[in-house]
Amino acid sequence: MLIMRKARGSIARVPVSTDTLTSSTRETLRRYRVPLVILFVLIVTPASITYYELGLNSVNGTHPELVTASKTANSTAATFYVTIHVWSWAGSLDTQVNEPLFSLTVDNLPFGTRVGSSGTFSPNNFISYTIAFKTADSSIAQEIRNSDTNYIVVQISADVSAGWYHASLTKSDSHIWTFS
Repeated sequence: MLIMRKARGSIARVPVSTDTLTSSTRETLRRYRVPLVILFVLIVTPASITYYELGLNSVNGTHPELVTASKTANSTAATFYVTIHVWSWAGSLDTQVNEPLFSLTVDNLPFGTRVGSSGTFSPNNFISYTIAFKTADSSIAQEIRNSDTNYIVVQISADVSAGWYHASLTKSDSHIWTFS
């Protein structure tokens, strides 16, 4: 291949090879091509599989934990204030929770769904959400007001991802709470 190169103040046609490999380098690569490919596969494949599995475990281990709950209720409305930690029992990688939807039921009575903010938690950590769930249904409010002990179920639905793995999850946590 000919490339135009400036030589001593004038432009001249000087043949320049675009192939920078010497013949001995080409011969070495030809001779060790298969072992190099095998070595590459032996290193990259297990590392890729391990990284994928770490993401899969981090995502599938993600769940909500109901931490605190309080309530106010009168004859026309009831409100539950809950703190929820979202974390993974198998967290090995940073895990992203995208646009989580939280639903609350109390004594099998619906209190609606709220949208939480997206967030990321690292291994051995969590995202904390404090959410108010309110109902203006007077029959539900009166039932909640008349009960000191409530069975509370919180559910999360979210797109969760870690590493190369992504899934849409729905998980729940429940507790029996006694209010004084």
